[in-house]
Amino acid sequence: MRSTPGGWRAAAREGGLAWDLTINRQVPVALDLNTGAGEAELDLTDLHVTELAVSTGASKVTLNLPSTGRYEVRLKAGAASVRVRVPVNVAARIGSRSGLADVKVDERRFPRMEGEWRSRDLETAEHRADIRVEVGAAAVEIG
Repeated sequence: MRSTPGGWRAAAREGGLAWDLTINRQVPVALDLNTGAGEAELDLTDLHVTELAVSTGASKVTLNLPSTGRYEVRLKAGAASVRVRVPVNVAARIGSRSGLADVKVDERRFPRMEGEWRSRDLETAEHRADIRVEVGAAAVEIG
């Protein structure tokens, strides 16, 4: 899914379907995405997102978060590999509940404080994300 001009399109690609979906960038949206098993590249960089929920199973997911606004992200993953990219101009608070997961957070940008990771400028930032991660046997990287 990419927030680029174009519209709906599906095409067979190496044993599966590739979907490109365009969403109006001017309209605030709350997204609930269930990716299941497989591979997903979610580029939400230019969208006006208010809430985002991503649930995934046995998969590989790359998630580029919006570069503007204040929004909540809820990530639930089973046996997955998930990479979350937080734009450099976005402050974040990151909380994690995990089973056998390997959760890695860029602690240079988001130092660990009081049981969570957060930007030093979280309270004053114009653009910020509140990220909550609930994972089982997953590998999650946030940076």
